[in-house]
Parts: sequence; C-alpha cells; structure tokens
Amino acid sequence: MRLLAVVSAFFLAVFFTAAADTFGSDKATWKPMGDTSIVITGMHPTIAFDSDNDLMLAFSDSGREGRATVLSYKKGKWLIIGDRAFTEGGVTEPVLRANAAGIPYLAFIDHANGQKTSVYAFGATAWKPVGVKGFSKGAAGNITVAFDRRSTPHVAFHDTDNEYRVTVMRYDTAWRTVGDPPSKGNAYTPSLAFTKDNIPLIAFRDDTESSGITVMQYVNTWMPLGRSNCSGAMAQFTSIAAAGDTIIAGFQDWTGMSGKLSIMQWKDGWTFSAKGISEMFAEDVIVRIGPKGIPCAVFREAKQGGKDMRITMAWFDGTWRVMPVAVASASYVYFDIDRNGVPHVVYCDLETMRITTLAYR
Repeated sequence: MRLLAVVSAFFLAVFFTAAADTFGSDKATWKPMGDTSIVITGMHPTIAFDSDNDLMLAFSDSGREGRATVLSYKKGKWLIIGDRAFTEGGVTEPVLRANAAGIPYLAFIDHANGQKTSVYAFGATAWKPVGVKGFSKGAAGNITVAFDRRSTPHVAFHDTDNEYRVTVMRYDTAWRTVGDPPSKGNAYTPSLAFTKDNIPLIAFRDDTESSGITVMQYVNTWMPLGRSNCSGAMAQFTSIAAAGDTIIAGFQDWTGMSGKLSIMQWKDGWTFSAKGISEMFAEDVIVRIGPKGIPCAVFREAKQGGKDMRITMAWFDGTWRVMPVAVASASYVYFDIDRNGVPHVVYCDLETMRITTLAYR
C-alpha cells in the first residue's frame, strides 16, 4: 500500500484501548496516541487494520464537503491512504473493513449516486469502486460490512425502495443479493457476521416482531437462528460478533432495562450473558470477540436528554466488567480489535466534530 501524504494540522483525533490481557490491570491507563496538536475534523469515523496490523481510519471529511478520507497510523504519524476526499461526493455512514489480506474496503451511503450504497477498495496506489457505484435498489441506511472465510465482501443495509427491509449482498464479479430480504418488514441497525462454518448471520431490530432483536442465518435461504425476537420487546443499536464457537449480540435493551446495554450469547439457544450492565442509556453499541476469545463491547451512554455523556467499554473474563473510556460529548462511536488483541475506539465530538484519541496500555 502506498501512503501518499503525512497528515498536517487540518483534521481530527483518535483513541485506542489496550490488549485484552491488560483489561483491569493496575499498570494500564488511558493515554493519548500520536500528536495531540494535530486536529482532524470530520464525522462518522470508522476503523480497521491493514496487513501490517496498523490502524486505518476513515471518515466523512468536513474540510472536503463530506467526501471520504482514509488515514493510516504508521510509526507514530498519520498518513493519507491514496488521495484525500477521493469520493465523487459526500458520504454518510462509512464502514471501513479489511479482508484477510489486510486490503481495506469502504462502504458508504453515496450522495453523488442517489444516496445508494457504494463500495471502494484500495489497490496499489488508489481507491477504486468495487463493481458499479450506487448498486442498491434505493437509498440505503444502516450499512454494515463483513467478509466471509474466503474474503468475499458482503454488505447489508435497509433499503428505502423495499419497505425498509434488510437487503444482504455479496460481490462476485458483480453485486448480487443473498437470498430474499431476511426481514419481513421494517428493520433497522443490521449487523453482519460469519460463523466458523462460513454461515452468514445478520441481526437487526425487527419491527414486525415488537421491535425486538431477530438473528437470521443463511443456509440456502434465510431462517431464524433460534426464535424470532430473541431479546423480548423493543431493542435498538444491534451488533453481532462470531468467533470460534462463540456468537454474541449486544443491544440497547428496553425490556425492563430502561435502554441499558444487554448482551446475549448463542449456545443452542439465545440466553442473556449480561442484562442492563450500563448505568445509563446505551447507544452506538458495537460488540467484538478478540483473538483470545474475550467478548468485548463499546458503547456511548448518557442520561435522558444526552446529559453526562461518556464512552464505556465492557469485557467478559468470567464476569462482565465495565470501564469508562472517556467522558465526552461524543457521537459516531466505532470500535474494533487488532490481531494482537488490542481493542481500539474512535469517536467524534458532537460540538467540534473533532475526532479525539486514547490508548489503554
């Protein structure tokens, strides 16, 4: 990958967490990463890791009409991958993921193409579209991306031209749908994962099932994994992760939990691993499973009206533990774990649009 420019003081900032085996360690603290004088401004930050396990950061670049810019953190410096603001027009809800070879793919709502879904991948020197741009039937929302065990890219989103149902597509010389829509009607915050047997899973808030969480699996056709609405009544901000024999789903729980974080685990049926473990409303929930098999979650929480907002991390080491990441007026929280088991968090300040940074080491 050719890195074309060093980021100068025109941008945002990013924040990390630490290796899974340092969770709860008295020796680890949250520390700023990189030059804190560098300011990067943008929205919808999202992260992934390249073939060298270095962090990549993508965002809607407020200094370039909301077009997509992607950075890499190499040897203590932020570098631009390809060109700054390489998309035709503004982007929202970008999602950056890398395949098994570390090649980055960026999926987003494409304002230059009818607010439909577009996907780009980085080649030797430049970002190029994967298939046609704006390939979804209608305007898209809640985009999620995952790669199967063969590194085939998959995207899912709710489609405004299909009654807000979830559509799942994969790229195989062209973008093709994976079966019929897995949801019967309105569905929101879909999240994709693959089992160890390469079976696609998708979790979403299912408005045809009392707005609870439904998880579907694709085996020649989409079918429920366990019962529909496995969470109970209303839930939001769905996220699913799978690794080895472990499958977890996290969400904002309104079934007697007042919008707090709950996490369910699949073991021949859905059971609650954690119920209402946040102190306040949990939003922007993302769950991951580290290389050591440790389930983790990062989320934004606040009281009603957005008061006392902060970013929080939870992890499981026999019991669920909770740790504050940062106290901030934060938005667009994103979370991932590198191949060494180091979880990373990125978020955007609601007022300044500055993307600020931390590492727990």
